Amino acid sequence: MSESDKETSESDSITQDDVKSIVLEEMQIVCIDQKHHEEESRGTAQEKDNLKADCKKTQDQKKQKNEKNTN
Repeated sequence: MSESDKETSESDSITQDDVKSIVLEEMQIVCIDQKHHEEESRGTAQEKDNLKADCKKTQDQKKQKNEKNTN
């Protein structure tokens, strides 16, 4: 085993599942952001307000989840 392999295996406390869940979460947020921008360019004021509320709710849920993970 080379020196760099030892360092990687010793410090690798994040599992592949953790990485997958983080990546999926980030992809979901990007997808929501893209949808938000697409919808913002067309649609009624009510639809825009609903979309902004959905984005805010998603961001709040992510914050709560992150706070739970750090505690």
